[in-house]
Order: sequence, then C-alpha cells, then structure tokens
Amino acid sequence: MMSVDATDRTSVHSMVAFRAVDRLGREWRIDPQAWSPLFPQAIMGWYETVYPFSSSADREQVARFLLARAEDSRLRESQGLRVGNERWLGPLAAPDTNLYWSPPEGATEPFVALRVYRFFWHPTQLARDPAQFRRKLFYECSAR
Repeated sequence: MMSVDATDRTSVHSMVAFRAVDRLGREWRIDPQAWSPLFPQAIMGWYETVYPFSSSADREQVARFLLARAEDSRLRESQGLRVGNERWLGPLAAPDTNLYWSPPEGATEPFVALRVYRFFWHPTQLARDPAQFRRKLFYECSAR
C-alpha cells in the first residue's frame, strides 16, 4: 500500500502509464489483464527501477512484448474470449481489475504502437477535476 499526504498542495505525484495506439492513431488504455500473470504494478515497477539502466535493445524487447500482449488481449476480447488468467482459471482467477481501470471498449483497429508516459498531478486538483494532470511521453515503440 502507498501512503501519501493528499492535502499537501505543493507535492506533485507521478506514475507510469501505458497507452496502446491503433493504426488510426487513437490511444487506448490497455486491459489490466492483458499482461497476466503480471499485474500493472509489476510493469510500472520495471519502468521505474530497471528501465533507466536498460539497454536500448532491452527496452525495445520489453515494449514489443507488452504491445504484442495488449494486441492479443484486444483481439481476444473482440472475439468474446477470456483474457489473462481468466483464460485458464475462469472466475477462480478472481481478478482485481476493479482496482485499476476497465478494459478498453470499442478498440476495433489493431494496436500498432505502445506509448509509455509519466503522468503528474496534484492530489487536491485531481480530486476537483479528473482531467487536471499532465503527461510526458518518455518511450514509444511501434510494431514492425
């Protein structure tokens, strides 16, 4: 768990965030189950701690893997199939996706790129308006 003082008006919080890009250039949230058995926090942790020390080849390999898994998830969901651990365990997988975000709806075009952002926000401002954050792109990988 994370403990922060949300009332501190001077503190800026940040996190790593991922967006898949379809061939029309639209960005989509990625289903949190797409990378099962890894969870979003594990991927975010890799970008926080390992990414800065990784080679360009390693960064690209990781991003291509994540993009391929996101596209596979999009395709499976569009066909009405289960994604992630639910593929093997069904409801016993007990996904905690309610703690993250819902899968993207309406993503009908293939994902062709992965963008990795850092989101920044002040908690009190974000509480007043969920759009009150800024983002900075720090990595992008396109499918070949």
